[in-house]
Amino acid sequence: MDLLATTQEGANGRLSGRSAAWRSRVPAPFGVFVAVVILATALIIFAPIIIMFVRTLFPHGSLNTQAFMDAFTRPGLAAAVLNSAIIVVVVNLTAVPVGTLFAWLNFRTNARLGPLASLLPILPLLLPSVAVTIGWVFLGSDESGFLTVAAKTLLGLFGITVERMPVHIFSWPGLLMLYFLEIMPVVYVIVGAAYRSVDSSLEEAARINGSGVIKTFLTVSVPIVRPAILLSMLLASVLAIGIYSIPAIVGSTAKIPTLSVHLVRLLNGEFPPRIDQAAVISLFLIVLFGALWILQQRLNAFARYAQIGGQGLKSASILLSRPACIVARTAMFGYIVVISVLPVLALLLVALQPYWTPEVDVRVLSFDNFIPLLSDHQSRTAIINSMLLGVVGSLITLFVAAVVMIYAISRGGTWEKFVGVLTKLPAALSHLVIAAGIVIGFGGAPLFLANSILILGIAYFVLYIPKASIAAEAAFRQVGPQLSEASRISGAGGARTLWRIVLPLMLPGLAAGWALIFASIVGELTASVILAGPHNPVMGYLIMTNYEAGTYSQLAALATVIAVMSGLTVSITMAIARPKFSTFTSP
Repeated sequence: MDLLATTQEGANGRLSGRSAAWRSRVPAPFGVFVAVVILATALIIFAPIIIMFVRTLFPHGSLNTQAFMDAFTRPGLAAAVLNSAIIVVVVNLTAVPVGTLFAWLNFRTNARLGPLASLLPILPLLLPSVAVTIGWVFLGSDESGFLTVAAKTLLGLFGITVERMPVHIFSWPGLLMLYFLEIMPVVYVIVGAAYRSVDSSLEEAARINGSGVIKTFLTVSVPIVRPAILLSMLLASVLAIGIYSIPAIVGSTAKIPTLSVHLVRLLNGEFPPRIDQAAVISLFLIVLFGALWILQQRLNAFARYAQIGGQGLKSASILLSRPACIVARTAMFGYIVVISVLPVLALLLVALQPYWTPEVDVRVLSFDNFIPLLSDHQSRTAIINSMLLGVVGSLITLFVAAVVMIYAISRGGTWEKFVGVLTKLPAALSHLVIAAGIVIGFGGAPLFLANSILILGIAYFVLYIPKASIAAEAAFRQVGPQLSEASRISGAGGARTLWRIVLPLMLPGLAAGWALIFASIVGELTASVILAGPHNPVMGYLIMTNYEAGTYSQLAALATVIAVMSGLTVSITMAIARPKFSTFTSP
């Protein structure tokens, strides 16, 4: 009997072992859900780009060489490419050095702005690019700009009569200034984060050995963050080519064509749309951005640097002289005024005037221009659509990013690398390329999503999944894996651990990420101009319609509404989710 019982127990043990092994091979429901989400995300990102190229460049199974001939021989392309190349070069020669210098001043010297340093990276979100551009049109127009007329009046007091200012917003200097204001904070964020993670011992050693402040900055401080600087140069180049609001509003009036405006006109400015030519230009941009990325990786590979970090990280301040501190703080504070205070004041003044005039008469100021935003059907629909897309789109985008990033980081290895590349890949593509791919891939058969809100939601999801994944990854890594591991050890499944433990702890960081994505969607212009229309208007489309119609007071009222909505949302979330933004405060 004992032998029989022992044999039976052994058989039962083998059966239970096999059952446990079988259950371990069967994926958990949460894992299946995450896999489906990852697959759907990959399809949404890759499908429109692939469909665009297959349909337009291989319409009958063979290469459409005529599309290449038409695209590259089209009038205006050479000038657009040349001007875009000039903008890229100038942006890299101005925004990258200044952004690096501001980051060094705030994170390495006693000239730091303190709490104001946290405003530098988020100011473009408090006031979206299109609002900054329109505000500076009202400030620097060669005939009716507030600053231009004030400068003419001031010169007139000294007996100097100027009919036309040599420098104004509708010129190369004005255009390049707006690009600088838009892109410099991107450099500041990337390089500033690098300085926070690098020990200051090398800079202290250089100072002890007799190196001056400038020599230490050039020979030590800059080389130790070289990878971050190279990355910021890559992103600055991508942004400089892809930005549409600045060249559409300022460049078109100044007769400075750019590649972004050229591509939008192919898709949205002609009938029928030149989709095949747009696909060729998009392919050219993808190859260009890929080449820039490979170059950046090669430069990083050849560079010799060491990153020193850890819990014992030391970041002592380099002491600047009092005059140098005053100059540095004045320059950084001046940037804040130029990118936020002055454009907002200009927008508000024009919005309160019956018509745009540089002569401000307090007696005629009123809120009459804001009334059509509520009474006009298209304006009201555009505001509702933008708010709906901003709230719901940012929630969906952030939820998807949080779920897949938490799962991938918890699994580690190949999963983490794959999901990281997948969710951040759209950041390497221009908004123009993504919008063109979506309108070609999803606008026609079999989905027929053209002129719908859904196609805009898909576009915003693809455009801002990189920001959402960065926010979710940062929030999860700040929480750490200890509590989630303890939850799983206690028997909780992946879904329960996510809802009861991980997400509540990540809430401050996720809330801040939601506000940033919301502000980006509400103020988005590039994809909106291509994908929106009278049947699915959004604020970006309405802004361009009013600008082309010359209704500047209503245009200013709309831009003011965008600025107020974005500013209030991001500012309130900053107060609620302070840990997210503390990353950028001075050490």
